Amino acid sequence: MWAIYWRFMLAIFTVFLLTVLAVQAMPILQQVPDLDFHLSVFWLVACVFSLITTQLTSRGLVHAFIGKHLPLPANLWTRINISFSALFCFLAVLGLLVPFIVIQDIWALYKLYAQPLILILGPLAASSFDLHQVKHSNR
Repeated sequence: MWAIYWRFMLAIFTVFLLTVLAVQAMPILQQVPDLDFHLSVFWLVACVFSLITTQLTSRGLVHAFIGKHLPLPANLWTRINISFSALFCFLAVLGLLVPFIVIQDIWALYKLYAQPLILILGPLAASSFDLHQVKHSNR
């Protein structure tokens, strides 16, 4: 599980870096007038990058980080790719919902504490869930 986790984190860092570069190079966020939507647009761009990189590599971006050394079945890599893209989609949806549900102070706390926590614990939960599902489907 830890082998998948650190590869997951490297893939997140790569997509995060690509997203920051894309947002800086193209005026994507300047096209969105409401500041509450900037976070959601950022994570949506990250989701698009994760989907594109998943399609460009044979078994996904997580597998690209020395994943060939892990003797894992192809269906597990597929589940990991789905989880990887779903993490960014989940953050984009939360970025849309949270500012309209809670007050501004809690919105700031969400951006400061909850998102980094989701980025750290999300891959851990996803990799353990994917491993659990694959183990039980092979029985």
